[in-house]
Amino acid sequence: MIRQLCPQCFATVELPPEAAGHDTPCPKCGKVIAVPAAYSPSVSTSGGLPGLTPPTSKPPTPPGTYPMSDPIAPPPGLNPVTVAPPPLVAAPTVTLPTTDSGMRSCGISLNTTWLDWVPAACFTLILLTTFFSWVGTYPGGVRVYSQNPWSALTGGVTTSNLPEDLIQDEKYLETAISGNRWLIIYFPMLLAALLLSWLACLIRNPNINTIPGPLAWLPKIWDQRFLIISAISASLLFLILIQTWSGYGLETAIKQKVNEQYAKQLEAAASSTPKRQAVEVQMGAELGRYQLQGTTPLNTAIALHVVALLAILGSSWMHKRGNKPHPRISVQY
Repeated sequence: MIRQLCPQCFATVELPPEAAGHDTPCPKCGKVIAVPAAYSPSVSTSGGLPGLTPPTSKPPTPPGTYPMSDPIAPPPGLNPVTVAPPPLVAAPTVTLPTTDSGMRSCGISLNTTWLDWVPAACFTLILLTTFFSWVGTYPGGVRVYSQNPWSALTGGVTTSNLPEDLIQDEKYLETAISGNRWLIIYFPMLLAALLLSWLACLIRNPNINTIPGPLAWLPKIWDQRFLIISAISASLLFLILIQTWSGYGLETAIKQKVNEQYAKQLEAAASSTPKRQAVEVQMGAELGRYQLQGTTPLNTAIALHVVALLAILGSSWMHKRGNKPHPRISVQY
């Protein structure tokens, strides 16, 4: 069946297949309409359109050469002159600089596998340093009086086994040394930070149904563990710094002894600035005789507090990153 649009009445009519290629009257209006012949497509096996010759292409120019144009024919009446083409010029070779500068690098990737253990290790080492002397007197490099933070907490002092004339201030120091109030807050917070940091390492995801009874409080604060530990760590760093700045019991007692020794001379020289300065010089010399100083365990404890705080902040940041690539700290040399 052939569907045809009548150009006279603009109606779509259906015609029999025999009407293809003939003039047929329109069934609607009766006027003659031309019906196109049926289309029969065919496939050519000659490799192209009939009557067309595929164009010939010149061979490609070898890489690294500059092609020359064909010689130009001379005008009529002139003798042809044969001009030899110049030789092909090779393309210049470009050598790129190497990126190897001969430097070596070393670094470490930050990840929670080891970063979570740093605060626990730091607080453990800090607790160990508290059993060593944090301050002492070292005239001539020899320790005479010393004090660890536990002794400073209770107002005690440790005296070395030396001749009596070198430790004649022992009785005075035993009565003059008082406890340090900042350490009363410091030690409970240190033990709390030590406990929480170890629990955060050993218990990755506490379950209220399986966790032991004494630790039933842990799941309640688990989501805030980094905030709590970092707050305690920052407070511990503040306490140890302010206690070191204000002086421990041994330091305070020795300074008090020197002030009492020169109190009358200071009162007599109060009206004259040169005399007062002379007395202050004598006081400084007397205080220097004791060689009061902080020890290596004290400096180590302060450094460990800084490392612990940075590790806690770094571990909290790494846990918030989730599955993102681990950052890396590297040094080139």
